[in-house]
Amino acid sequence: MEHLNQQEQKVRQFIINRCRQTPNETISYQQLSNACGLNLSLSNGPNADQKTMNKILENVAIYEYLNDREFLSAPVVGIKKGVPGKGFFSLCQRLGIREREETRYPMLKDDKRFSVAMIYKCRKFWQDEDNYRAHYTLPDSGETTAAA
Repeated sequence: MEHLNQQEQKVRQFIINRCRQTPNETISYQQLSNACGLNLSLSNGPNADQKTMNKILENVAIYEYLNDREFLSAPVVGIKKGVPGKGFFSLCQRLGIREREETRYPMLKDDKRFSVAMIYKCRKFWQDEDNYRAHYTLPDSGETTAAA
């Protein structure tokens, strides 16, 4: 995946900024949709809007993963359980992230612990000023540069 579309870029920037501004908070899928103006209705069981959100987050996560950065979709969680949804865990499994982390840290076999560890790594990465300056702006995206 070489590029993110405009929606995906907007979601990416929002999550990065959220990691920097409110480092101890997660955001629900619906809150993310509302904040990014996606106009998705995510509360009524599986539907097309949920598939759209899942695809956006998957594309953002894969883009970051392929560019050797932390899994940016980690801080986006379901409102009831407070952990990312099945798509997050499935993608981590498909990309080998889950196995790698569980091998290093066996206690991460628990979904909650695994997601907390991934959220922490994501926040830590984006709170680092050098990482932020180097990676906030995407190549050829037309995005503005990182704030000084």
